[in-house]
Amino acid sequence: MKKKPSDSSSSDKSREIKSDRRDVREERFIRCRSALLELAKSDEADLNSTLRAITKVTARALDIERVSVWRFERERENIVCEDLYFLGLDRHEGHSPLAMEDYPGYFSALLQGSQVAADHARRDENSKELAASYLVPENVFSLLDTPIWRQAELAGVLCVERTAKARRWTGEERIFAAAVAVHASRAFEAAERRQAENELRNEKERLRNVLVCTNAGTWEWNVQTGEAKLDLGSSSILGYSQSELSTDCFENWMRLKHPDDIEKVRESLENHIRGKTDSYSFESRVKHKNGEWRWILGRGKIAEWDAEGRPLKMLGTHIDITEAKRVEEALRESEFGLIRAEKVAKIGNWKLHRDSGELVFSEGMRKIFGVDKRRLPVDEVRKIDLPEYWDKLDAANADLIEKGIPYDLEFRIRRPSDGGLADIHSIADYDAENEVLYGVVQDITDRKRAEKSITDLLAEKELILREVHHRIKNNMGFISSFLGLQAGIVSDSEAKAVLEDAVKRVGSMMLLYDKLYQSSAAKTFSAAVYLSSLVDEIISSFPFGSSVRVEKTICDFVLDAKILQPLGIIVNELLTNIMKYAFKGRAGGTIAIGVSREGRRVSLVVEDDGNGLPESIDFRHPESFGLMLIDALTCQIDGEIRIERGRGTKVVLEFETEGDREPNAK
Repeated sequence: MKKKPSDSSSSDKSREIKSDRRDVREERFIRCRSALLELAKSDEADLNSTLRAITKVTARALDIERVSVWRFERERENIVCEDLYFLGLDRHEGHSPLAMEDYPGYFSALLQGSQVAADHARRDENSKELAASYLVPENVFSLLDTPIWRQAELAGVLCVERTAKARRWTGEERIFAAAVAVHASRAFEAAERRQAENELRNEKERLRNVLVCTNAGTWEWNVQTGEAKLDLGSSSILGYSQSELSTDCFENWMRLKHPDDIEKVRESLENHIRGKTDSYSFESRVKHKNGEWRWILGRGKIAEWDAEGRPLKMLGTHIDITEAKRVEEALRESEFGLIRAEKVAKIGNWKLHRDSGELVFSEGMRKIFGVDKRRLPVDEVRKIDLPEYWDKLDAANADLIEKGIPYDLEFRIRRPSDGGLADIHSIADYDAENEVLYGVVQDITDRKRAEKSITDLLAEKELILREVHHRIKNNMGFISSFLGLQAGIVSDSEAKAVLEDAVKRVGSMMLLYDKLYQSSAAKTFSAAVYLSSLVDEIISSFPFGSSVRVEKTICDFVLDAKILQPLGIIVNELLTNIMKYAFKGRAGGTIAIGVSREGRRVSLVVEDDGNGLPESIDFRHPESFGLMLIDALTCQIDGEIRIERGRGTKVVLEFETEGDREPNAK
């Protein structure tokens, strides 16, 4: 029976498809084999170049869009992309690290030695964890991830990724990926081997440089034969070349030692050879080629024994410590000087390590606090009797540590050594990086006693001043009253006027004296406070004072008492003269008083709208006592005074102060 034409056609087409697939597989096999041969011939001298070759060759062999190599960090918390190759773009890039804890199922499969061959990666049990953060954003549908092993430890992953649509991975492709992963593993091992070799080479160079920079050298001594060998460093320390310094025999080296050190060196060596010490270490003086004695620190240890267990070979180092010895001596002298200085100044210093809670005292600090040790736990120090101050100290320490505020405190302790009381001044700072507190203390007991004595004397002086003030006020009051009585009984009008002027002058001085005494500053006072009240008191002392309008423009600044006192008398004389003569024949008038300062220049202006002064009256040629007094006081304060005539009279006084100061009294 003949086959239907349609059946024959279908069979031919099936064979053709199978043939095409076989051709594709053979072509891919050839590409994979060629790729492996190419990788085998590649130079593994540079890890980056090797990995770039792996990703590129693999992508071409499998005709796949993305191939990458990832490596675990040492802490094995993240996996880092070493290279990501895009076939279509022919471009190498990187990728952000992936954290192992975010993908436990995926990494668990790799750690079990399995390839993750996911045809549908977003649904596959081993890779679906990657979907949201990696597969979908990167448009990956299929992946073939092969573990890279190094010495039975998972070192990385070779990732082959299909984008745009899914792909079914064949057995040949999985075998090829595994072979490439082996090549990547060898590349990792070669890179680590090169790194280890470089580190070893660098370490040898570092040790050589250390010996050179620290002025050190090495030596070797055969204990049985006495043969000694010194390297160039040991010879150079003493100014010799290796050929100049004969070291064939141990005794030749010993002859360079200082006579006082030879026996001690031998004893130390003998103790180590007999097993009494774990190693040999001794500082001795050795003669330099120039004749100078150099301090050399010799260290060594038995490194080899013979078959009978006897020491055979000893290895060691020589280090020139001459400068260190000089520094040590200088430090010893400096410490001695510091101890003496602390004793003279009654000061000490301390430091507190917060981690250990140990306080370290200087010798001066130890004596001030009256303790017998220079190192004490904080709990022991807290037993020192100063309970009323501990809260203050604790608060200051907390501010210092938490807010970085250095403290400056005074407190009192009772010394454990003798039970005596001591007043202490303490300042401290904090090193936050090292968590160490540093402080300085000073015994201020004598100063506190002196301050108390001064305070007592000042209190006694204040009492005496109050008594003197009381007596002076009484005497000035008596003088004022006496002059007033005399003015009341004298019949001569001229004499009466003189006495009344004197009463006003005494009153002005009493007002000044009283205000200066009440001021918190004995040498300075507010010009506004003093002059304003002085003006009011002078005007009110006249019977018709209420009919006179007074305009005051007095700036507030401070003047010395030695200026304010004559200034007050001048104001008194000027106002008294106005009240006596300016408004004669009138029911009243206006007086304007202004006091201002510009820089150090002070200006006093007293003017009225009264009858005016005759042309004959001038401060340069005073005729009355009042004008002479004003002129004399103006000279006393190095001032200048003038009269301006017009509608009434204006008197302007100008002088300079010693400096600019704000008011400090009211």
